[in-house]
Amino acid sequence: MKRLWVICMLLTWATVSSAQDAMEVSIKSLADKYISKHPQSQLVIGLIVNGRTQYFSFGKASSESVDTTSVFEIGQITQSFTSVLFADLVIAGQISSDDSLQKYLPVDVPSPVYLPLVCKPAPKQEDNHPEMNSKNTPVFVKYTPYVCFPDPTEKPQPIILCYLSTHTSGLPDLPSNLKGVKSNPYANYSQADLYSFLRSFELTAPIGYNFRYSTLGVALLGHVMELKTSKSYDSLLSDRVFQRLGMINSGICRQELRNDKMLNGYTSKGRPSSHWTYNFFAPALGAYSNLGDMMRFLSANMMMVKSPMKDVLDYTHNPRILFQNKKYGESSVALGWMVSPLNIENTTYVWQEGLTSGFASFIGFTETTGTGVVIMTNTADPVTEIGKEILRKLN
Repeated sequence: MKRLWVICMLLTWATVSSAQDAMEVSIKSLADKYISKHPQSQLVIGLIVNGRTQYFSFGKASSESVDTTSVFEIGQITQSFTSVLFADLVIAGQISSDDSLQKYLPVDVPSPVYLPLVCKPAPKQEDNHPEMNSKNTPVFVKYTPYVCFPDPTEKPQPIILCYLSTHTSGLPDLPSNLKGVKSNPYANYSQADLYSFLRSFELTAPIGYNFRYSTLGVALLGHVMELKTSKSYDSLLSDRVFQRLGMINSGICRQELRNDKMLNGYTSKGRPSSHWTYNFFAPALGAYSNLGDMMRFLSANMMMVKSPMKDVLDYTHNPRILFQNKKYGESSVALGWMVSPLNIENTTYVWQEGLTSGFASFIGFTETTGTGVVIMTNTADPVTEIGKEILRKLN
């Protein structure tokens, strides 16, 4: 009987070892394909599978050595941190997710509101408006023109704070008065620029449930938290998120915070890229981190470690709006995260991607099967599909 148990254990070990070898081969194949396209790239990957953590590093063209301490810009993944910070303030009772944006802005800065419209036929006019048929012969047609105006029976619909995190505020991706230089476009956008934009912007479509990606909206959420707490976004993020999660090597891309471990970045065509700084847009785009810190963040979100932020992190994962578009397919948006179908087994994964002028990144995990991945590279060509493919193979 003891011998039979030993044989079973050996067979189990062999099966696990074989699956592990196949996974490593698959990851190397995906990474090699990316590196062959971008020979200048350094690529690091971290995995969590059944509680076990693994690290991979690829790319040898550069003289820079890369490991878990090498620092990368992580772009839009910053939005996940901003939403964690927001959720922390909400759960602590310091702010409400249903507060209106206007509550936090100065009285002379009106928050945009959506005014529901009512449309009625315009007074009739003679209809001598020709169209052309298939033989290019004028055909006079009748039509009824309409005029639309704010519905006096409806109240204006305000932007509330959670809309900023879920990209349902109706705000554009970027403000029309962003006119930075190409080499560092976000560096000089200020609070005064923001307030000038808000005074002139009008919402033209219903808000609260229509997904419209808005970098501006997330940056504005960070600004609201600054106004509420009278602290800078950088210090809030450091004190309430990074330090509590043990992410001591992560921060915001300000010139004075430049890190010696920060890798040089490259465009998707392999040209050297300058490091951008973000000023007002820091809460949406401006974070940097390394693989060690990002794996701590991944572990905490997957509830693989005991974390003082367990409830806060879990709160951010809840899907809020279901939508479908060309880029994301059928997905849901949570607070700072996307939630999408992974495979035909109806497994979903929580994820976020990042892209800057010289870096790309991905973080994703399944809550039901205990698998997660982080990918970071110093080339501005997305690695999202690599991350998704790894998660599919793990599930």
